[in-house]
Amino acid sequence: MLISFSVKAQYSLNEADQTFEPFQSDKANDLYDQAYHKKINFKLSGTVYNKKTRKPLSHAIVTLYRTDGSALKVITNEQGQFKFNLEKKADYLLTGEKTNYIGDGTSLTTFGRKVSTEIKKDLCLEAIKSIH
Repeated sequence: MLISFSVKAQYSLNEADQTFEPFQSDKANDLYDQAYHKKINFKLSGTVYNKKTRKPLSHAIVTLYRTDGSALKVITNEQGQFKFNLEKKADYLLTGEKTNYIGDGTSLTTFGRKVSTEIKKDLCLEAIKSIH
């Protein structure tokens, strides 16, 4: 017996008891995931600056802390820039430091974000005045 009807989900006929069950297959799930659950990506980028001169600081250490205690560290490039990939639904603390500078920090979150986003956060380090 052939039954035809149009629905948004796929069903298969269970011949033993003549009931319809949702169709399960890896291929169907992959297509569903691609169509309805597009991958959302979050990125963080920024520049570390000298607070007084506003010039970029190369070779500064930038650390990204998660609230679970894990941390990632990068060193800024020659233009003072850094980048991180972020996870969904996570809170972070971002810090910057360099020898002979007072560090800077800020917080950020990916909670509540529903579309792929690049978050921009700059850090400003204050030079320590040398005493001679």
